[in-house]
Amino acid sequence: MEKKKDKLTSLLQMLNILGVPIYSYERFLEFKKAYDVHILEKLLVERSLARKEENWLKADEIRETLLERGIELEDSSTKTSWKYIR
Repeated sequence: MEKKKDKLTSLLQMLNILGVPIYSYERFLEFKKAYDVHILEKLLVERSLARKEENWLKADEIRETLLERGIELEDSSTKTSWKYIR
């Protein structure tokens, strides 16, 4: 447990040096959540484009990537919705 805390402290210090001032674990979690949402949005756009281009292999790969991150997709004829499963 102590090693994990040391690693987190080091990460927080590095982020602070890079101009991302995060002073607590709670702020770190907020930052991580925002980053995860950004990645999710990017992957959903990529998958949508792949589906429009009928690149089913790429669309399925992105679906699997999201599933590994605990996000399940549900496609309909007009849209794709998602939900957290973990």
